[in-house]
Amino acid sequence: MASPLCSEVSFGSYLVYSPKGTSDVSRRSRELRDAVKAGRAATLRNIAEHIARNLESSGLAAILGPDVTLVPCPRSSPLVEGALWPGKLMAEELVRVGLGRHVLLSLERVEAVPKSAFAARGNRPNAFKHYETIRATADLAVMQRVTIVDDFVTKGNTLLGAATRLAEVYPRVRLGVFAAVRTKGRQPEVDALVEPCVGRIWERSAGEADRDP
Repeated sequence: MASPLCSEVSFGSYLVYSPKGTSDVSRRSRELRDAVKAGRAATLRNIAEHIARNLESSGLAAILGPDVTLVPCPRSSPLVEGALWPGKLMAEELVRVGLGRHVLLSLERVEAVPKSAFAARGNRPNAFKHYETIRATADLAVMQRVTIVDDFVTKGNTLLGAATRLAEVYPRVRLGVFAAVRTKGRQPEVDALVEPCVGRIWERSAGEADRDP
């Protein structure tokens, strides 16, 4: 049976972190990652302002801009009132600095999945599992460009599953995904915190995503 997942989606990111590096920069990269995941207002504000100052040179104008609808990526569990939602907070900061037109809550987690950071390697949810547990709703206010916003990305399973759901309700929009921070797990150290990229997330094998870079 053919996979329901998008074959690939445009992807952008701005910061990097090293999961295991021991250098000062690698340790700081994990502190920055944790601040983003914790939704610290000053950190998210500084990231958004830094991207805005360097939008053209970073290449992220392909993903972000004043004509883009931003859709926060759902967390791993259904949202409850008052819960932290870093993707939504990041999207709101991007709108504040002119890197998005507005924020629409078009994606919803309807069934909890294990958090990849705490699940054993073989039990991490793949892109198809994320697709199965996310619901998308259409909104007449959507622009012709739509970008899903998340706090960080590893392989891209969550973002590919979410993008597939969104593509079903917005089949004619130019769809992309953005993560503030991406892991560089294949190399032990990082040399800098800021390393913008534009690439892709795709279905590498049945239900499994990967990203480049």
